[in-house]
Amino acid sequence: MLFTLLLASVAMAGCSVMGVRRHQPHFKTSRQLEGTAGTYRVGTVKAADLSVESTLSATSLSCRLTTFDLPPQTSVATYLRDALTDELDAGRKLAKDGREIGLFVHRFESDTSSLDQGAWHLDITYEIDGRSYRVSTQTPFESAFVATTACANTATALTDALSENFSQLFAKLAR
Repeated sequence: MLFTLLLASVAMAGCSVMGVRRHQPHFKTSRQLEGTAGTYRVGTVKAADLSVESTLSATSLSCRLTTFDLPPQTSVATYLRDALTDELDAGRKLAKDGREIGLFVHRFESDTSSLDQGAWHLDITYEIDGRSYRVSTQTPFESAFVATTACANTATALTDALSENFSQLFAKLAR
C-alpha cells in the first residue's frame, strides 16, 4: 500500500526538464492583424509589479516538480517580445519605424493543479502612442495525472495562450 502511494506521488510530481519551442504565429492572429492600420515594432517588456519581475527574468518555468526551459539565452520577457514580433511579422505589420508597442505584464502563469484541465493566465497591458490596451486571457488546455504529460501540454499550450492574448489586442486595435 505504501509503495503504491509513493509510486502515485512520483507519477504525479514528475522530475524532469522539458523545452519550450519557439513561438509559432497562428493564422487566425495574422488574419486579425489585417484589420489594423499602420505598422508596429515591439518595445520593452516590463513587469507591472515586483511579483511578476522574477517571472519575466526567468529562463525556465516551473510546472509541478518539473521545469520547462525556454530557448537558450531567452528569458520570459524576451520570449514574449519575440513572440509578438513573430506575430507582427507573419501579419506583415512589422517595421523598424512602426508604432512602438510597450508591454506591461500583470500576470504570466500556468495552472496545472487539476488532473484533467490546465490553464494559462495572461494579463498584459499594451501601450501604443500613449493609449493603453489591457488584455486578460485564460487559455485552457488538457492536463493529466502524470506530471510529465501535464507539463508537456503546458509548454505546448504557451503558444496558444500568447496567440489568444495577441489576437484580442489586435481586435481592439482594429476598432
